[in-house]
Order: sequence, then structure tokens, then C-alpha cells
Amino acid sequence: MLSNHSNEVLSYWYSLRRANKAPLRTQFDPTEIRSRLPDLIMLGWQDLDLVFRLAGTRVCELFGEELRDRTFETLWNPRSRDQVAEATLSAFRSETAIHCSVNAIQNGRAVRLEMLLLPLRSADGACDRLLGSIVLGEDAPPSYIINPGTLVLDTWQPTFAPGTVFGSTTEITRDRVGQSFIRRLFHLS
Repeated sequence: MLSNHSNEVLSYWYSLRRANKAPLRTQFDPTEIRSRLPDLIMLGWQDLDLVFRLAGTRVCELFGEELRDRTFETLWNPRSRDQVAEATLSAFRSETAIHCSVNAIQNGRAVRLEMLLLPLRSADGACDRLLGSIVLGEDAPPSYIINPGTLVLDTWQPTFAPGTVFGSTTEITRDRVGQSFIRRLFHLS
């Protein structure tokens, strides 16, 4: 279940999405989700690395440093980096929202984070940016810094617009198409 913070960002992203395509970057208006700006990130490609183009103030405070121009990979424990690559590539290729459940170390104790990865397209139609959000779980004290390099991806999955009712023919078809895409993407079938 997504937090209210994540639901607000996800709902806005879905309001921009048309014909199962990720929204264009030019459609994204940060003032529409002003209260979530401190939790937002923007990732983009630099050579073969995903780097932070922007990171909200709360995200930077969470990691104790400015993240702009840092590689996204450096936040993650090395044993999670392959899974993170799968999740980000899935978001880009399927133009689908991805929800990540993340564990981290904060002041010597384990805490939970919630992360959204939401693809955006450039004017030429290429899916080349990820809008995202990173929020602490309800149980985490907000005053301690999370050590970069300690994030561990627990689970990731496509996520749908808040209020989506599963079980309708349309949603079952989309889900089967999504599962089939992921199986082909990772050569599982």
C-alpha cells in the first residue's frame, strides 16, 4: 500500500499519461504537486549511468548531501544494484510506474523507504527521464542521515493509478501484457 505522499505524486503522473504512454517532460508542472517537491527526484542518462538531475531538499537532507550529478547507483548496496537496474529499465521500457520497497541503515538501525520511479518522455518521444519520489516509512525517525550505499531493494513492482479496481477485463488484460513484457524483457520465457 502506498503512502499518501506517494499516492499524490502517482495520481498526478497518471493524470498526464495518455494511451499507455509515459507523459512528456514538458507536461510535468511541479507547481501541481508543490507539497511533494522536497521528496522528488529526477534521474536522467549520462553516458551509461543514471544520474540525479534534481533532488528535493528532503531527499538531500535524508542522505546528508546534495545529490545532483551523482549516480543513482551509489545510493545502493552493491548486492541490490542488478535488481535496481531491472526496475529502472522496466520503467523506461514499459513506460509504467514502478513502486519500490527499500530497506536502509539510518543511525545504525534498519528503516523502510518507499520509492516511485515514473518515466517521462522527451519531445522526440524517447523515454529518457525518471521522475521519482523517496519517502521515509512511517516508523523511521526523520532526524538521522541514511548512509549512501546502504539501500537494499526489497521488492519492486508496476503500480497503477490510485483507485484502480482490479478484476475488470481491461485491467486483467493490462496485467497479463505487463507480465508478458517483463518475462520477455528479462528472458524468463
